[in-house]
Amino acid sequence: MKIKNVLVILLVSLFLAGCMPKNDSVTAVGEGEYGNVEIHYTISDNTLSEKILLKFMGEDELTSIVYEVENPHSLELLNFQGQMGTFEEQTGWMEGKSKRSVDKEELIKIINDAQITVEWKIANGNYTETIYLAAK
Repeated sequence: MKIKNVLVILLVSLFLAGCMPKNDSVTAVGEGEYGNVEIHYTISDNTLSEKILLKFMGEDELTSIVYEVENPHSLELLNFQGQMGTFEEQTGWMEGKSKRSVDKEELIKIINDAQITVEWKIANGNYTETIYLAAK
């Protein structure tokens, strides 16, 4: 009787675990001369969420960051641009979410061929660099 109860609980647990929505995460990273990039992606229920972190490594105070991400594979994924004007500890961040179906392997391939051009703006000038991304 005890074995039956344990088996029933185990089977119900496995069934519920299989019914849970699948969450996959991938992080894109890159390091440049003036700063670092981290983009955290989460794939769930045909939704792609992203959190972009751009960290300036210089000593000057940032006034804004302008960036553009490009890849040669897809016009819909990892092709976007933006501007950040609020910073905490020389780091700007932005979050986004879009309805699109992408699998983890496809996203990793696109990330590994993507690059981000960043213009780090400071009070008396700016620094521009292209940083190549890699999936982590």
